[in-house]
Amino acid sequence: MAMNIPVVNGWRNSEIETRLRMTNGFFYFEDGPFQCALMARALVSMRVIRRTSREGFATTVEEAAAADSRMRLVINGSFYPSDPRGAVMPSSAPLFGNVFDRMAGIAIYGTKMEQAACLYLDNGKNPRWNFAIGEPPSDCTAGLGGLIPLIIGNVPVNDTNRRYAKAKQYGNGTRFGRLAVACDEKYLLVMLQPDGAKDGLAYDRLRDKLAGGQE
Repeated sequence: MAMNIPVVNGWRNSEIETRLRMTNGFFYFEDGPFQCALMARALVSMRVIRRTSREGFATTVEEAAAADSRMRLVINGSFYPSDPRGAVMPSSAPLFGNVFDRMAGIAIYGTKMEQAACLYLDNGKNPRWNFAIGEPPSDCTAGLGGLIPLIIGNVPVNDTNRRYAKAKQYGNGTRFGRLAVACDEKYLLVMLQPDGAKDGLAYDRLRDKLAGGQE
């Protein structure tokens, strides 16, 4: 059974650092409804997995994991708009943001709202993670765009950010599935709130939790 640790005071302490060393830089734990993975930034990388045929998402993940034993975490990089009831729009709807793979030179079109991106850059000497407002740049090794910014420059985002405000308009219920990515100078944190989770968090409360404002 996974340990249950509050994120706001549990992912920056000596116990977590010890567990990260014991688990080669990858530590899984839970925080209420959230399933969390904490990683040492210096020890992890990101790459894009692409479907090669018409197959289910689970099949894509299973085959990729079987081909690379180093793979520890896989997330879906395609984000679609939804209506206020939470239903996914038709497959013809545009994706939110670009998913960029430098090796394949592939980018998917996105929106013009103030969206965020998670970037991994590896020049062979000093790999690094970064977050930015806008689309992933073409010089990044791998990038995931179309994200909803929660904290920018250590300052919590509010409804003046159009991407954040629009996300709240169309899917702010506490039982919606959510995936949050955060980092500091040492760690990369990924938190999953499964769809339909009991006692889940809406956007404002999730933002405040990551900012350290609540348990």
